[in-house]
Amino acid sequence: MRICRSLRGAFAIVIGLCYFSALAVQLGRAQSAPKDMPMYKVDPFWPKPLPHKWILQGIPVLVTDKDDHIWAISRPDDIKPDESGASTAPPRTDCCIAAPAVVEFDTEGNVLQGWGGPGYTPGSPKPNEHAILVDREGNVWLSSGGRGNSIQKFTGDGKFLWDFGHRAPPLAPGERAKENNQQTDILQGGVFEFTLDEDAQEIYLIEQKRVLVYGYDGSFKRGWGGKGKALADISNDPK
Repeated sequence: MRICRSLRGAFAIVIGLCYFSALAVQLGRAQSAPKDMPMYKVDPFWPKPLPHKWILQGIPVLVTDKDDHIWAISRPDDIKPDESGASTAPPRTDCCIAAPAVVEFDTEGNVLQGWGGPGYTPGSPKPNEHAILVDREGNVWLSSGGRGNSIQKFTGDGKFLWDFGHRAPPLAPGERAKENNQQTDILQGGVFEFTLDEDAQEIYLIEQKRVLVYGYDGSFKRGWGGKGKALADISNDPK
């Protein structure tokens, strides 16, 4: 019995030492942590109230530019009739009007400008934009997925500069698109996501089962599938 009590006492001492050792390690880590570690919290007052009775709709992406301005895609087609009473003639209500497709904010949340939307240019996305990038020269690049959509490039204030093209033609009623990972002159699914290599002046995009790289002039450069597979070896089985 005395031996059992001694063992229990020793075991308790070991557990206690382990606990205090672990506590000392945690305290040491806490003391060594940087004192200027950032703390994040929601700012309920960002953005500031929008001008022109605008109301933001679905926002798939935000990006920042070299001046720390924030650019948002706001999808005008998402607005519901009971949200857009101010857009009718005569207005049914005091609020609201769908904001343009592209809205630029400063860091304080003030709207600097807005432009774009359905029918803004020939080839504007139908129904909505999916991706936005602002290059180091301040040009804005927009794209959208979906058959018949592509990439367009604008100046920062919304003047049209260039269209990437490579749009797939419309399908006949009842016709279904066939996957073709070897074809690079048209993009069956539009451009959901893309990025730029500004030094090389190349556009990287994902479409079907592959990564494709094009020049700024729209010319095809190279591409590959999963694990570096050659385009010729990618299966066109939709499964």
